[in-house]
Amino acid sequence: MMEASDSGADLVVYPELALTTFFPRWFIEEDDSLNLDDFYETEMPNASTKILFETAKKLKIGFSLGYAELTQDGHRYNTKVLVGKDGHMSGSTGKCIYQVMKNMNLGENSNT
Repeated sequence: MMEASDSGADLVVYPELALTTFFPRWFIEEDDSLNLDDFYETEMPNASTKILFETAKKLKIGFSLGYAELTQDGHRYNTKVLVGKDGHMSGSTGKCIYQVMKNMNLGENSNT
């Protein structure tokens, strides 16, 4: 983010699912010792991502961040948030991943 700001960028776009190893359930769903939900973010910003929001505000640069989200009602999404130059979220969207639907509760905005 600092390098982008120094280069004159107004927005940094992080990749889809930037905070996880792309739904690691493919590797751990058979391992009862691991809790799949530990790989999802339950709030945003949180202790791990707060620094991104603070840095965006300090540098006056926006960013977009993709992550795996677990909502309070148990839905799982591949979520993207947009954060403004003020360090506050201005929007978000979540989508379901078709390949993992057998283990997911579909959200109210689902097309399936």
